Amino acid sequence: MQEPKIDDISERLLGPEQSPHEQPVISVVEDADAFGATVPSGEFVVDPTMAQGGAGAPLRAEPQQPEYRDAPFALAFFAQLVLVFFFAFSWGVSALRQESDDAAGNGNDGGGASDEDSVSLSGVLWLCFLTSLASIAISALSLHIMTHHAETLIQSSLIASCCFIGFMVFVFFADGIISLACLWLVILLLTAIYARTVWYRIPFAAANLRTALSAIQTNAGVCILAYVVSFLANIWVVVWFLAFIGVSFRESSCSDGVCQSNMNVPSIILLILSFHWTSQVIKNVLHVTVSGVVGTWWFAPADALSVFSPAIMDSFSRATTYSFGSICMGSLLVALIQTLQTLARNARRNDRGGGGLLLCILECILHLLSRIAIYFNKWAYVYLGLYGYDYLTAGKKVLELFESRGWTT
Repeated sequence: MQEPKIDDISERLLGPEQSPHEQPVISVVEDADAFGATVPSGEFVVDPTMAQGGAGAPLRAEPQQPEYRDAPFALAFFAQLVLVFFFAFSWGVSALRQESDDAAGNGNDGGGASDEDSVSLSGVLWLCFLTSLASIAISALSLHIMTHHAETLIQSSLIASCCFIGFMVFVFFADGIISLACLWLVILLLTAIYARTVWYRIPFAAANLRTALSAIQTNAGVCILAYVVSFLANIWVVVWFLAFIGVSFRESSCSDGVCQSNMNVPSIILLILSFHWTSQVIKNVLHVTVSGVVGTWWFAPADALSVFSPAIMDSFSRATTYSFGSICMGSLLVALIQTLQTLARNARRNDRGGGGLLLCILECILHLLSRIAIYFNKWAYVYLGLYGYDYLTAGKKVLELFESRGWTT
């Protein structure tokens, strides 16, 4: 069988001059009987029931009535956010001022710590600003590359993975660490087998990627929203940093002009949890918004055909009101795992009792759980953005989707 080219697939998916919402969905057939079609397995076929709800168990569900879902989690999120801002601008700022005053007094005796503290704080702010600019530039470049070189990008990522693992095999063999070299060699073989297995799917994956990017380009206002969210994420880092300084200063003990922080374990855990939770919420609000915009672009294109289309504001409004509690709930689950992972990592680094191996295994398990939870949440948030389910219902819909469709792309 001759493998179809990316341009052919894109034309069949999008049409030469037509909007994507006017075309059916293209699918890779693993089992022809599952689609009621007499085509060989592995062929690229068009299945209109997949998008618009035809006879074959439609994917499209009914949008839910506007209602504040999972509201207790939203209230808990705002409560912890208020506390962090209080710690930051009440305790944190006062702590910095006191440190600055003390350093200025020492500076009159020949010290220059005041200027150093000022430079340190301004350095953090400049670092956040430059990070925001860099993220904007990188995202714009990535969008351009994915749009014009989707197939090449996917192929290159698979090849690069094999090359990197091969390099690690060479390094370990060169250093004489045979056991690790053999382990990485097995990983290399598995990665190469995976790349060879999915290689014929790359045109299909590239066509889907280009379709999704066409929705983003049509509603380019979501890119501006993404840059704003990136800026807010950097502001959150600064605020959390000030809160951490404030709590640390409040729980410190001073003697003979020397202060030592004695932060208790609950304070550390709650601050770390707050950091991860808020970071996840900020990111997932954008995720739900984009899901709603793309869904509107596909099912109701009249509302999503301009740079600042009504779909952008409508989706963002739903994400920050009716679905905000559900976003907070899913984000909290991931944040709890990431908090445990952070604690395990710090415990392993500070371990002096020979329990490093067990802590390393625990950290690895938590890392895998975190990745699984994040992956699952991505799908659940799509249902939030499209239909407005609560988090648990969205999770059930995701499981039903996986079980009924068996998607492997």
